[in-house]
Amino acid sequence: MYKTLWEMPAKAVAEIDRLTSDLSPALFNRMTEMGFYGGQMIKCVKHCPFNGPQVVQLGDSVFSLDKQMAKSVTIKRQDSHFVN
Repeated sequence: MYKTLWEMPAKAVAEIDRLTSDLSPALFNRMTEMGFYGGQMIKCVKHCPFNGPQVVQLGDSVFSLDKQMAKSVTIKRQDSHFVN
């Protein structure tokens, strides 16, 4: 079982637990404004090669997150299925 967004495999769906405190206050606030907060369902669309960004879908929006940002999103639980 994965614990952060960075660990999620492509096409997996999970519920966000929280953002970790290692983010700067400005980045924490910005990610919260974009919808990254507890209870939100998130899908990992794609991992780019060579530690490139991770593409995720949150609601109707798609975001590209670098490793630091993706590791700052902890996952409470994951769905047992994968979606297309």
